[in-house]
Amino acid sequence: MSLSSLRSGAPAAAPSVRPSESDGVELVRIGYVLPSRELAVIGDLGAERLFALADFAAGSGYDSVWVSDSPAGRARLDGLSLLAALAGRLPDVHVGSSVLIPALRHPVLLAYALASLDRLASGRLTVGIGAGLPGAGLRRQFAAVGLDGENPFARMEDAIEVCRQLWSAEAAVLPRSRFVTVSGPVDLQPRPPTPGGPPFWLGGTGPRSRRLVARRLDGWMPYLQEASRYRDGWDEIRQLAAGYGRHADEISAAFVPTLLVGDSPREQAELRDYCARYYDCEPDDLARRRPGVFAGSADACLEWLAGFVEAGARTLILRFATLRSIEDQLATAAHALVPALRRLTVRSEREPR
Repeated sequence: MSLSSLRSGAPAAAPSVRPSESDGVELVRIGYVLPSRELAVIGDLGAERLFALADFAAGSGYDSVWVSDSPAGRARLDGLSLLAALAGRLPDVHVGSSVLIPALRHPVLLAYALASLDRLASGRLTVGIGAGLPGAGLRRQFAAVGLDGENPFARMEDAIEVCRQLWSAEAAVLPRSRFVTVSGPVDLQPRPPTPGGPPFWLGGTGPRSRRLVARRLDGWMPYLQEASRYRDGWDEIRQLAAGYGRHADEISAAFVPTLLVGDSPREQAELRDYCARYYDCEPDDLARRRPGVFAGSADACLEWLAGFVEAGARTLILRFATLRSIEDQLATAAHALVPALRRLTVRSEREPR
């Protein structure tokens, strides 16, 4: 599909066949984060171009489409609203948040919204979450919704627990919370179609995050620069999970890389533009501001991503570091990376070796 036809919203390419898992072989799954913030940076706060990108991804072999969220933060469409639209638009594709800060919404309303989303997605929802990056930006977001912003990690845990209490109850229940007061029982309707509610995957990288994933959550989706650090973190999560009486196959291992496919002067200029306008930094400083970034040829990108697969990642959720060639990057990755990544089959941890 050409750049012009994709931008015009023309029908996406015919869906590629997604192979199935068998004989103890686990396949790498590929997701795509829609550039709602990138488009906002260049002045586009509409949905038409995002929908065209989502349609193309769904028809080009991607297994899932993800949406970022930042209420009262950097401008972009509301993540939950966009996910609701995608859930109906993409009936055969998984949808998820990458990432949502649960503490910025009242936990009862969050539980209600996510339960409704899981219904709209027919159980195809994954809730990627984070506590938020420490700093003035996070404090401003909490202040905008009337919160002091203290203990953001504990507030995140609390919101998760309130959601799970409401999703698992068979009748009205008074949810227990450290940070909000609920004065009467809540009978949450509708409840999610997924037993216990949609899975929570955590984007945190530190020891506290790894412990929470191992003890209580459904997946890990960190931002890391080196595959060796991913391997160490994932090995620790698996060991901790065993100590909590859980098996590794209860926890999904994902990775959220930011790529720029290509190493010509044009791509190098695009990367400089992206860093300056999105993160207000130079390319050499981007990995510190937002770990998990790689720019290079398709072969070099594939080799870098393969390192994370070898380290344990089974879902790769791709972002692209460009404001100029958004459609081109998505199409290039669909043809040069996605089929090759699908061939990186690995022995399932569920099967005896």
